[in-house]
Amino acid sequence: MCNQQGPGPRPQQGPHTWHIARFDGKNWQIFPVTTSDHNYDMGSLYIESNTSWKIIGPTEPGPQAYGTGGEVAVWKSADQGKTWQKEADLTQNSAFNHSYIRRPQYAHPIFMPFGLMVTRASPLLRPCIFLIKKEKCFGYRV
Repeated sequence: MCNQQGPGPRPQQGPHTWHIARFDGKNWQIFPVTTSDHNYDMGSLYIESNTSWKIIGPTEPGPQAYGTGGEVAVWKSADQGKTWQKEADLTQNSAFNHSYIRRPQYAHPIFMPFGLMVTRASPLLRPCIFLIKKEKCFGYRV
């Protein structure tokens, strides 16, 4: 979930802080992960084990400042979401913001699709699907 100072994406209503919420059997625990520059930014949570939780999302500033999405990063927690460290930047120096990061269902384990490349600032709005395979990114225009 993401919270902010107001209802819109404008910079003065940020920062837009990402949080993780988990139920411990008695209470909800809510912990901050990182911030991003738009209220529509979102990513996907991967719980690999009790000591390996990851979030993949557009948390880094992209070429369309304060637009939906940005550059994609991987965040990792080793303590069930209490603290987070950035593990990797998956995109850098992109021409467009990346957004709408989704966790696929029934994908082969060696592939981890992580999003569509979209931007509202470009007349060339053409989505791309990106796949991560063994720490490499591949882009496919659809």
